[in-house]
Amino acid sequence: MLTTFIILAVTIVMFLLNRIPMELTALASALALALFGIITPQEMLQGFSNSTVITIAALFIIGAALFETGVAENIAGKLIGLTKGNELLFLLTVIILTAVLSGFLSNTGTVAVMIPTVIAAAKKLKKSPADFLLPMAFSASIGGMLTLIGTPPNIVIANAFEENGMKAFSFFEYGYLGMPILIAYLIYLKLFPQKSSSEVTSVDFTQENFTAQLAEVYELKDKVFRLRIRENSGLIGKPLKGAKLSESYNVNIIAVDPAGEQKLQNPVEQESSYKHPFEEDDVLIAAGEFEDIERMALEFNLGIQAAKKEDQKSRENLLKEIGLAEAIIPQRSTLNQQSIRKIGFFERYKVRVLGIMRNGKALKLNFVDEPLKFGDQLLLIGQWNEINQLQKDKRNFIIYGRPERLRKSGRKELNFHSWLSTGALIAMVLMMLLKVFPMVLITILVALFLILSGCVKMEAAYRSISWQSVILIAAMIPMSTALNNTGGAQLVADNMVGVLGGSGPLVLLTGIFLLTTVFSQFISNTATTILIAPIAFKTAEPLGLSPYPILMMVAAGASAAFLTPIASPVNTLVLGPGGYSFGDFAKKGGPLILLVMIVSLILIPIIWPLKP
Repeated sequence: MLTTFIILAVTIVMFLLNRIPMELTALASALALALFGIITPQEMLQGFSNSTVITIAALFIIGAALFETGVAENIAGKLIGLTKGNELLFLLTVIILTAVLSGFLSNTGTVAVMIPTVIAAAKKLKKSPADFLLPMAFSASIGGMLTLIGTPPNIVIANAFEENGMKAFSFFEYGYLGMPILIAYLIYLKLFPQKSSSEVTSVDFTQENFTAQLAEVYELKDKVFRLRIRENSGLIGKPLKGAKLSESYNVNIIAVDPAGEQKLQNPVEQESSYKHPFEEDDVLIAAGEFEDIERMALEFNLGIQAAKKEDQKSRENLLKEIGLAEAIIPQRSTLNQQSIRKIGFFERYKVRVLGIMRNGKALKLNFVDEPLKFGDQLLLIGQWNEINQLQKDKRNFIIYGRPERLRKSGRKELNFHSWLSTGALIAMVLMMLLKVFPMVLITILVALFLILSGCVKMEAAYRSISWQSVILIAAMIPMSTALNNTGGAQLVADNMVGVLGGSGPLVLLTGIFLLTTVFSQFISNTATTILIAPIAFKTAEPLGLSPYPILMMVAAGASAAFLTPIASPVNTLVLGPGGYSFGDFAKKGGPLILLVMIVSLILIPIIWPLKP
């Protein structure tokens, strides 16, 4: 038992430090338990055949079909379009729509679809997107409380009941608590409007001064230079693509001014980039750190001077013509942990990365060897048709800048497969309600149907699965087994009963909620639920309490991931576009956690009686 607790403590510390991927930490934890003889090799691997893990993987595929066929995106666009400039109606629509979609689909995928639409609509209302993005992210987490498949912790809890030979919560039973919490949140927002004081780190490309915004947000000010090609320069006779300035010197060429005549030309063409060979006295408008600019200028015999004010209007018109967009790196992007140089970004996508923001702060312009991370904001420059292609690559990019130009071109029209995937989702819900088959068989059946019917291609199905989540859950199940086998779970439960049980059931429920939600702010809420669910079960018996209210309190605590931007992937997604700080999440998420706890303490004992 002591060895198990030591391994668990090390695992939690590694989760908090986040130095290595959480799923690797969890695998190392399971391996350590097996090496110390606490669990058998078969028990170490049992998580990978667990019905919870298979169910969650299948649900990712089912959700992918709804996203791939454009169902979620069209629903979001059309419903938000009906708000017609009414700010309150817009906010209510965003929150309710996000919560409902998250009740049936991945909350991360839902928020990824909603971000461009919400930002575009907010700017039409002449409001800051930051006023809406954080409430939207919070409503996605609340939406997980609406149904059995709304969030993986709900499925973990259902599986825990089945393993103990008890009837699990029904499909919509979680909504008995989730819907009142959503209503309470709407009332809370009405009484305490969440106007943001954050400095928004997304650029409004509809404004005339958008280049000034770019300079401020991505810290490009004083980092844009005019480079004149001198006599005998090594660039003379070379096209921009052949010079490889971006790849070799971490310098981005924004525009070219032939012979310095203030007639800026577009350096980014469809197939390559500015094929015209450089000539003496040509001027390059370049963005980069001064040390990189200086190094390039020395090697190519270039004259350096700060960009002139008179370049502003020409450059702004040129940038509008070229096309600029901002993008977020999603959680399952293949670009994660890959650098701009290693990817061969321009060669692959025909657009350049002009700036990167991470956690609200601009990276230095010599970022080509910096590994990209989930949630990074990229400022992209290129032809509009190439940016439109990125709009369609939803696995790797969430394009949210210049949405009025991109939204229509990037949105898929509803077709036969759209209706087929919608029908499959409805059929799945009905089968779960009627309990035609066990849940794991239903999800596999529906996922297989969607693949065979062409609603989602096999490659897209594999890509849609969050393997990090699947491996993390499968690798944490052996820890739950070890805690049960060694009596560790019983020891923790006995101590909780001893400390909290004497003060009454409501105090115990409060303790269970706080324990779950505190861990969920810093490590995966699914991993937290896997650990706490068995302990919660064992606290009920000695007090003569029903496990149902206690496990529902675990579900509430697991979904209340509002306190930090790393508490949930949806929080990370809105961090950059909303310009939020860690403090914003604490300031706005703290009261919401308290609200969820109060509503849960009032309703849970009424809906699920404490005494069996």
